[in-house]
Amino acid sequence: MNPLRSWIVVAALAVVAASGAASGATAQQAAPATPIDLEPVRQTFASRPSGSDPVVVVVFRRDQEPLVLTSGTDATGAPLAENTLLPLGSAVRLLIADALFASAKAPADLDATGARVGDEKVSVRDLLLGRNLFPDWFALGPVPSPPERSTLLACAEVARHLGGTFRSTSAGLAELVLLREHVFDRNADWPAVLRTRLSPQGAGVDPIDLGQLAAAGGGRIAASVARVDALRVSAPDCARLALSLHDLLLWGQWRLQQKGMPHVGDRFGFAAPVDGREDHEVWLWGASAPVAWSFRRYLDADCELVVFGAPDVAPLQSALEKCLFGEPPARQRVFGGRFGGRAGTLRPAAEGLSGTWVPKGSDPATASLRLDIDGSVRRKIVLHWRDRRLVQQWLVSRTDGYEVTLATDGRTFVDRLLLWHDGEGEAERLRAAFVERSDAPPSAVPRQLDFVRAR
Repeated sequence: MNPLRSWIVVAALAVVAASGAASGATAQQAAPATPIDLEPVRQTFASRPSGSDPVVVVVFRRDQEPLVLTSGTDATGAPLAENTLLPLGSAVRLLIADALFASAKAPADLDATGARVGDEKVSVRDLLLGRNLFPDWFALGPVPSPPERSTLLACAEVARHLGGTFRSTSAGLAELVLLREHVFDRNADWPAVLRTRLSPQGAGVDPIDLGQLAAAGGGRIAASVARVDALRVSAPDCARLALSLHDLLLWGQWRLQQKGMPHVGDRFGFAAPVDGREDHEVWLWGASAPVAWSFRRYLDADCELVVFGAPDVAPLQSALEKCLFGEPPARQRVFGGRFGGRAGTLRPAAEGLSGTWVPKGSDPATASLRLDIDGSVRRKIVLHWRDRRLVQQWLVSRTDGYEVTLATDGRTFVDRLLLWHDGEGEAERLRAAFVERSDAPPSAVPRQLDFVRAR
């Protein structure tokens, strides 16, 4: 057995044993899951373009040895290994939430007041899962005067007074500033707190604060040298935490032992049908900044896909879903009448949407509104309004179509844009439904619009 595979097996056995001991496991627990062949995931990973950027892909499945795939190098130029440190960035929210949810003696512990915005109580649970009352804030690199508790609460009070909210993404960490100062001592050491709370539960991880590593040491960090320097001084301080590859495995195996669906919240992921397989559900969380992470928990398959780095996740996701559920249906129905559109025919792959789209009946040369879609690798969409470039975001596949979050100048003006495809040839159209929109976008943009290809 090679050394890498050896430590994977030993660590997996250790965390399963620890989890069983912590929960009083008996022989009468759930029957072992049937192992599945994950070779297609390995082959998909091997076929991707390689480079020096560090990438880690782990497939966790109950009662099965995890599949660990790595490529790229650390800050010293060495290949990734079990002691390589993976910066958590915004994924630290998941680790902190796991620690507090697992160690809570009663639900009332999580319902305790974590902060007050005017006369409104914000619970510890709210701070963990995220609230759009608070700014979407984090900082990669030195910050002369990072916002303190009083500043963040003042922002929330202004937003509440005006009846507004802030943009809420999984990258924001403002609530953890409030959580840290309320739940822990002002000078609490995050690594020690997390070790103390998680170890009795069987997840014996050892988080490392990159800011406390000597500049000359700690080179086994999965990032470029310049990135490491920025991560050491990022804010808030919990964003500086990292886990070794070994501890990521321990944490992931422990997470699979926890029952029920992962929590959902403004910054804490959401559940959705598996694309093309509506009878299965997946919980998703991901952030591209300050560090790229992606988590996908397949709820009825006892399986989780965790990706560190910024590879194209879609092929890995597709390969894993075929391993879990078999081939998808040959034809998929698209979004139907919820927004007034009739059910479509075959929804093409994202590649089939590539090109420029303009509102039906407009002149492509003078159209004030335009969608430019690159459905190839990154599945990128750019929306133009006259001479303004309003959005550059990624297409997110849904069973019923595609979902996009739109923003301009750092501010979300349309919370969601749903796209779905209908027809072929001259009858082909791309219907867009703007939902949960604020009063910020130009009033001339209708709530629902048909686009056709610019020819």
